[in-house]
Amino acid sequence: MRFCRLATPIVSLASISALSLVQGCALFLSLDEFDESSDAGTQADAAQDSGKDAAHAPDAGSCSLMVNPASYDFGAIVVGAASPPFQFIVVSDHEGPIGPLTLFGGKPPNPNFNISAQTCAGKTIEGGESCTIDFVFAPKELGPQTAPLFIRDGTVDCATAFLRGEGRTSDPPDASPPQTPPTDAVVANPPVVSDTEIGLSWSPVADATEYGVLWSNVNEGAGMVVDTTWAILETDTSIEHWFTLYACNDAGCGPPTYLGPIKK
Repeated sequence: MRFCRLATPIVSLASISALSLVQGCALFLSLDEFDESSDAGTQADAAQDSGKDAAHAPDAGSCSLMVNPASYDFGAIVVGAASPPFQFIVVSDHEGPIGPLTLFGGKPPNPNFNISAQTCAGKTIEGGESCTIDFVFAPKELGPQTAPLFIRDGTVDCATAFLRGEGRTSDPPDASPPQTPPTDAVVANPPVVSDTEIGLSWSPVADATEYGVLWSNVNEGAGMVVDTTWAILETDTSIEHWFTLYACNDAGCGPPTYLGPIKK
């Protein structure tokens, strides 16, 4: 499991077949039919039929859990040091019990983020009940880092959160107050689905400089950060996939947008 930064700026999505990937990220390839000018709705009928209302769902899976906040930026931390713990609160708004819960996030898939304490794993919660997950960011290398958090009921991904941070060589100098995170959610276009790839595109979000993309299925979950308003995942599209999209800048990320399930 790895995070990838897709940094090559591509203006025309029709030229996606010439996509070059950074940092050896072999998960992402070209999707020949992926063109915003084409009839994406027709190409994605199978995916939309299986989850046409999912973008308005309160969580990233089929059970009713929410993570507060949906994303968190630890900021710049010196390599070898660690941030103070930050707590995510998982709340159920489901009438019946959900669980026992399992967690996927931090180490693995990204060893720079660690769960320092939690009360969720193995717990079954009723409506209105909550549990907590504390993360610390302890960068081992320079540069920006991202990680997903998936909370699962069995094999179902119930909710997600997005973690960010940056490894620095020294404490950053005093600066003016940071800008605010984007306030708008991502508005996504219908997905384009082939036998082996899922193509996503979305409208630009005000004040966003990058976008976090998380995806999951019954077996695993992963994510990446892109500087473009599209992303392509090479995958087995006979398996249902959920996607969570975040608009981000140096101050943090905006509210999540959920897509799925997407399946050929």
